Amino acid sequence: MISFDECVREGLLRKMPPSKKEAEDQLRKSVVLLNEAKTAQATNLPNAAMMSAYTAVLDAGRALLFKDGYREKSHACVARYLEAKYSREIGVSYIYLLDEYRDRRHKTL
Repeated sequence: MISFDECVREGLLRKMPPSKKEAEDQLRKSVVLLNEAKTAQATNLPNAAMMSAYTAVLDAGRALLFKDGYREKSHACVARYLEAKYSREIGVSYIYLLDEYRDRRHKTL
């Protein structure tokens, strides 16, 4: 598994000016995708539900990166950033769940 430091060193996490607007946009997108996931699950579309749920959580994580002034080039590095900077607030088990969804996403495609 790639580490936070490797993500930064390899340019997969890059500093940028913090952007409240981009963070808010990502959160709005996350809410839409979460609702799509709920609809897909309710209509017995488990793959669509999983994909939408994963993307909703990923976009919520990206919102924190934008707020803090980072941009990612790797989904795995979003999880590593959250682990390094927000594990106390979010909880490590939820961050690992993001990694698990990322793995399931690859199997769904």
